[in-house]
Amino acid sequence: MIFVVLGTQDKKFERLLKEIERLIMDGIIREKVIVQAGSTNYKSKYMEIHKMIPMKKFLNYVDDSDYIITHGGVGTILDAMKRNKKIIAIPRLKKYGEHENDHQIQIIQKFSNAGYLIGCNGVEDLKEAIQKINQFEPKTCHLGNEQMLNLITNYIETTNCDKKKNIMLDIFYITCALIVQTLLYFLLAGKLNTIDAISIGWIVSYILFIMYRYQKHQYFFEFVWFIFLAFALILWFNLCNGSVMVMLGITFIANMITCISHNLLYKRRS
Repeated sequence: MIFVVLGTQDKKFERLLKEIERLIMDGIIREKVIVQAGSTNYKSKYMEIHKMIPMKKFLNYVDDSDYIITHGGVGTILDAMKRNKKIIAIPRLKKYGEHENDHQIQIIQKFSNAGYLIGCNGVEDLKEAIQKINQFEPKTCHLGNEQMLNLITNYIETTNCDKKKNIMLDIFYITCALIVQTLLYFLLAGKLNTIDAISIGWIVSYILFIMYRYQKHQYFFEFVWFIFLAFALILWFNLCNGSVMVMLGITFIANMITCISHNLLYKRRS
């Protein structure tokens, strides 16, 4: 039996299940396949798919499986390693909306390089990994193993690097947004009043922010958030009595508030 674990992520990982189903139909996978799919809604007559599995039954499936196919979730990988199970791991990727970033690539590479599992760069590598699994002998996991601690430390450091990268992207957006807003203000100042000129600049920069920062949009959330911030900004501008410098200062602060609050709320909603 093969146990497929997609974790409890709030994002789907259909690509992996589609590839497993294809390999079953091609005769590459002949064993029974049981799936803990989480939020991935997928129907298949070739696999036994469960949304969530109680922990006791989950661990029984881990123990009874010939090997495990999973995403790059550290919790699932460690549970399987502690039971000395053979593991094939495939990363969720940001470009497909399967995760917020691509840190699972680094996680899988580190565990794979240490000999604990067979790592794949993508679902297209799954067939080759399955063909290797019978000969693969995973390194035995010891909870006190110094190398295990190093793996977890590296994972934490990688996650922190992603956070730093996101902060740098936010700073880049804020700077670019202010430039766009200032240019549009001077282009429109002769045709519109000050408040309208700065408001249009802010609206355009915000739309560019959404397109640049997020590949998978939640349009209802974007619309509500945009309307709220637009009204708030126009109210602030009206309190400035037409002072351009004060308006640009408020715009800069609004950029920071927009960026930080949008990131926090978007992660809660997505």
